[in-house]
Amino acid sequence: MKILNINKFHFRNGGADSYYLDLGSALRKKGHTVIDFAMHDKRNEPSAYTKYFVSHIDLQNLRGLKAKAKGAARMIHSREAARQLEQLIKDMHPDIAHIHNIYHQISPSIFSILKKYHIPTVMTVHDFKLICPTYNLFAAGSICEKCKKHRYYQAALTKCNQNSRAASTMSAIEMSLHKATQVYERGVDRFIASTQFVKDKLVEFGQNADQITVIPMGIAAQKIAAISAATTVTTTTKEPFVLFVGRLHATKGVDILLHALKTYKQTNGTEIPAKIIGSGEQESTLKELATTLGLTKVQFLGRQNRETVYAHMRAASAVIVPSTYYETFGLTAAEAMAAGKPVIASNHGSLAELIEHDKTGLLFPAGNFQALAESITQVIKNPEQATIIGANAQVEIQQKHDIDSHLRKLVELYTEYVQNRTK
Repeated sequence: MKILNINKFHFRNGGADSYYLDLGSALRKKGHTVIDFAMHDKRNEPSAYTKYFVSHIDLQNLRGLKAKAKGAARMIHSREAARQLEQLIKDMHPDIAHIHNIYHQISPSIFSILKKYHIPTVMTVHDFKLICPTYNLFAAGSICEKCKKHRYYQAALTKCNQNSRAASTMSAIEMSLHKATQVYERGVDRFIASTQFVKDKLVEFGQNADQITVIPMGIAAQKIAAISAATTVTTTTKEPFVLFVGRLHATKGVDILLHALKTYKQTNGTEIPAKIIGSGEQESTLKELATTLGLTKVQFLGRQNRETVYAHMRAASAVIVPSTYYETFGLTAAEAMAAGKPVIASNHGSLAELIEHDKTGLLFPAGNFQALAESITQVIKNPEQATIIGANAQVEIQQKHDIDSHLRKLVELYTEYVQNRTK
């Protein structure tokens, strides 16, 4: 089967991009032809289809009215993306398209081209952009659902895009236009949600339940287990430590973790070391916060390759996932579970569906750093229990989120639409 795999980034900028790249690799190993379509970027991984990619644009750093107007127009409808994709389709004749994140840099302009050539289209829901102008159902440090019932003007009122009235207004306009034209609903044959929580939330906001299929996300669980076990981490001490992996962004709750570490220190009379892998806009703020809280054993390690991440997961006493927004899956949590480590995670969103409290991980009320400190104490003080939880988690992930099972369900969905196309 020829599968057109479409995502705005062809490098690992976040969980959606990693999934897009890993899915392409896994499908190729199963004998399928995978055709990449993305945006040019110096960080891109290799691809045989780069001549079709759309030109690079950095929407966060546009300067001048002309550049901003051009960027705004591209967010709503990119003629270039439509033109490049049409040429790719003419040259490669794909059977089906699998969409990931196309917002802004590619835009929904590609749907008319896919329809023109009668190419069935499925789309994995990696975030809440279908129902929220700014992706996350998150504003001013907490969950926000003010835009429910198509009240997208609320985004402008709350300035939830970069705390900017102009950027938030543009997001509200973009969302309103896309909903008025039903561009995603008409352009996509089937939406794929990785958890029941995601499907339920989309339906709650008005999406058609019959257009959404739940396919549990798949990861290379056994490969992660093998890599994490075979790779070692050099440390200056053999003290237990906790680990965070992810973007340093307000939605990820790293500040909650730092406050929990201070509470742990006050309660137990000693500081538990923490390692933070990742980068992002909050990095300097979080480093300052760690200093202000008197934490001397927090290491900010920046971005690391996957082997190093998995090795750190294996070496850690627990992996902390303190997200303050709704995760649509929880890739870091799943990978840590695959590495055989207990995960301590926020008890909301898809994380609450992924983890069974006290059996395959620990859950705490989102944003409650005192409760997080208690969970960290439980893991550190009861290493035998933590080992059992980690082992349970590893079995759970291998049974329910195995990549081969995930691929089989995806290909069954692809086949259904491809066969209908040829009838």
